[in-house]
Amino acid sequence: MYVGYGDGDAGAIGIVDASNNRRIVDEFKLGAHPESFQLEKSGQNLYVNLPDLDQIAVINRDTHTITRWHTSLASNFPMALDEAHHRLFIITHAPPRLAVFDTSSGRMVTSLPCVQNSDDAYYDSARQRIYVPGGEGAIDIFTQKDADHYELLAKIPSAIGARTAGYFGKGKKGFEVFFLAVPARVDHGAEILLYTVQD
Repeated sequence: MYVGYGDGDAGAIGIVDASNNRRIVDEFKLGAHPESFQLEKSGQNLYVNLPDLDQIAVINRDTHTITRWHTSLASNFPMALDEAHHRLFIITHAPPRLAVFDTSSGRMVTSLPCVQNSDDAYYDSARQRIYVPGGEGAIDIFTQKDADHYELLAKIPSAIGARTAGYFGKGKKGFEVFFLAVPARVDHGAEILLYTVQD
């Protein structure tokens, strides 16, 4: 299990052996607080957002080498990965953008305007979509035309402040649900909104 922790020079990705709940001495020092990160399933790379440095760190879990990609877009927090097409999706806050990176080269392929104040992003490989909930009160859904071309498919109204979500693909009953957390406000309590994902 990989865990991001620490600020400034103490920022790192730590490792816990899930079979015995013991922390492994080995860790990856990053020099800044790590935000969202994604692990390759068929490769050895671990991609980490470092918004304090305007960077994406690429950690090779075998060799322990760390490559850094610089981004001109600030406050890169959420992240999602399309491993099959070698594409990494970064959501930034300043300005609010969906930025697409080629994981083979570190090159930014494109960027598109995006919902503001997002805390999560999910890639739906079956439908080739990216789901981005934003605190401004909407969920942006982008469609992947091909590895280099994307467009906004829909902007679904949600709730102000609702920027944290969960998407896990098809459930036991055969349909898919996108879970959105809505924080408590003066006029209502906290709640979870459920959206059915459709073709």
